[in-house]
Amino acid sequence: MSEEDDLIRFLIDMGVLKPLGYTDGDGQEMYMVTERAKEIFPELPEIQEKETNSAIFELWQMDMLDVRFDDNGDPLVALNKNSTNPDKVEMIENESLRRQMYMILAAFLEHFDGNNR
Repeated sequence: MSEEDDLIRFLIDMGVLKPLGYTDGDGQEMYMVTERAKEIFPELPEIQEKETNSAIFELWQMDMLDVRFDDNGDPLVALNKNSTNPDKVEMIENESLRRQMYMILAAFLEHFDGNNR
């Protein structure tokens, strides 16, 4: 195991990260920052939120996500036909952005699967 793997396992054991599964394209493991992270590493959720918001904006521009705004002006993100098309996701050239798309998909699936139990 590498030092990076040890750190990830430590963060999972601490409850800071939660495994989300693996990307379809390269099989890389994905993780979600948990609510517990705020207690231990208060800046981590803020960093992830900024990165996710930036990725959502870029993915929206690429027609990979739908974004609309509620009455309060808060954004509502939804998947569209491109989001769930593995060929379209794999066509995202930027590896980091492609990985973010996979993480968004995994988070949506976990949210809806969890609410349907």
